[in-house]
Amino acid sequence: MPAGAGAQRAWIRFEHAAPNDLWQMDFKGNFALRSGRCHPLTVLDDHSRYKSCLQSAAMSKPRRCARR
Repeated sequence: MPAGAGAQRAWIRFEHAAPNDLWQMDFKGNFALRSGRCHPLTVLDDHSRYKSCLQSAAMSKPRRCARR
């Protein structure tokens, strides 16, 4: 194991300087429902950490993004 590999680093908090500079989208895993599975999608503003969207997305098969 390299020297310092087990050492903890100080937490660095970052945020964009102004609202609407950066929006983040993230699927928050999935969970079972009676009618299938729920894949929650969140969208938030990086500066304010305000969640502007929490949407249930139904996906039957995983999809991959491909460059055309």
